[in-house]
Amino acid sequence: MSLLDINLQFLFSVLIYVVNIFLGMIIFFLIINMLIDMFRWTLYLAGRILKERYTNWLFFMRFILSIGILAILGGIFYWFYTLELSSPYYNLLQPEKGVIISIVLASLIYLYGYFEARRIRLEKITIRTNKLPEEVKNLRIVQLSDLHLGILVRGKKLAKILNAVEKLAPDIIVSTGDLIEDQSKNAKNLATKLKKVRPQYGKFAVLGNHEYYPGIENSLQFTEDAGFIILRNEKIKLAGLINIVGLDDEIAKYFGHKSKHDTKELFQDLLPENFTLLLKHKPKIAKELINLFDLQLSGHNHKGQIFPFNIITRLRSPLHAGLYSLSEQSSIYVSRGAGTWGLPVRLLAPPEVTLIELVNVKV
Repeated sequence: MSLLDINLQFLFSVLIYVVNIFLGMIIFFLIINMLIDMFRWTLYLAGRILKERYTNWLFFMRFILSIGILAILGGIFYWFYTLELSSPYYNLLQPEKGVIISIVLASLIYLYGYFEARRIRLEKITIRTNKLPEEVKNLRIVQLSDLHLGILVRGKKLAKILNAVEKLAPDIIVSTGDLIEDQSKNAKNLATKLKKVRPQYGKFAVLGNHEYYPGIENSLQFTEDAGFIILRNEKIKLAGLINIVGLDDEIAKYFGHKSKHDTKELFQDLLPENFTLLLKHKPKIAKELINLFDLQLSGHNHKGQIFPFNIITRLRSPLHAGLYSLSEQSSIYVSRGAGTWGLPVRLLAPPEVTLIELVNVKV
């Protein structure tokens, strides 16, 4: 690789960071400015409709409740509980000063979100089951999801994630999609770091939608170089311990890849007395598969990644984040993911590494 290529890639990486930071500031500015304007117009309408100055918080709250806006504004503007319109603080809500407040708050929130995206949280769920061999007391499975490795999520962030993983001493590691975001010059180094983590029973992965964007062949090569066995509408009976079924992301069909998506055929010869783990990127459930698996692991949503977008993602995907029971036999866990997509920030949706511990009730 020539010196010119290296410099161009460095400049491109810097440009991506600057653009994403700028976009993040704009988004936070618009959200905060919109909330300030909503509050200001609520006060204005209150005065016009009832022709009074609402200096009494209790009466003002009753008015807000009566028009159904409290659900949006309550709590965000908590410090306005006792605010009088004659107060000098009210002047801060005037349009020209509201813009300044929005810029300052957007900067502070962005800064908080930037550091929140770098603080990996450990989530642990325990599932008691009678579907493990009698000689196995427990089985520790670590789920990685939505790392989005590439220009924005690089070696230092990956090192934090892998350090957290190794401390958990997993028996199995699974990746539930969006492992790679783009083929940056560091992709090979990132794959090498991932490959060094070698749990006793192996690593398994399914593809997410983002694996297709940089080119599916490149993504497949990266995932294999990282030491994962890729399950593309395939199953594996793992060392007499559990069954693992992996489904391709539904976006495959738009890239000309034939997919037997959500098919019962994969489960036909799996014994129901064995624990079956289903890996699928998006947390969508095919009704005909319920009770054919014990636990589905998914990601994709990032829990919205940035408030208040989590409201939108929850509407689109009711199985948003966390553990959900689907039936007496089947459950699903949806990870918030460990990386970021687009903006290198998270707000009220911290990144996670997940430990799923299967505990044998027969022991």
